[in-house]
Amino acid sequence: MTIVGIGVDTCDDRRVGDSPEYAKEWAIKEAVAKALGTGFGYCNVHHSEILVGHNGLGRPEVLLIGDTADRAKELGVTCHWVDIRVSVTYEAPYATAMCVIEKGKKDGTLSRSQG
Repeated sequence: MTIVGIGVDTCDDRRVGDSPEYAKEWAIKEAVAKALGTGFGYCNVHHSEILVGHNGLGRPEVLLIGDTADRAKELGVTCHWVDIRVSVTYEAPYATAMCVIEKGKKDGTLSRSQG
């Protein structure tokens, strides 16, 4: 697998209504946009097209839709469910997230490592 991009962001929860959860979500979205090589406002990468959820163990997961998914495809990522690794931490008042985006296999499926 090949790393497409890496992004890191810190969000102060006092800038987003004193909400630790929203600060974490915002930091994740910013880190993803940076890992796509653009940040927001360039190459049609939009905040609303980076969806953040959690798996059954509470690990954050990301789904790209719309123009933002198209940007991922331009980087060689072959489907909307891109292989995005996200880690987030919170220490009041700051949320910090890191994102690593990897390319899928040539057959269009994604490699999934454990963890």
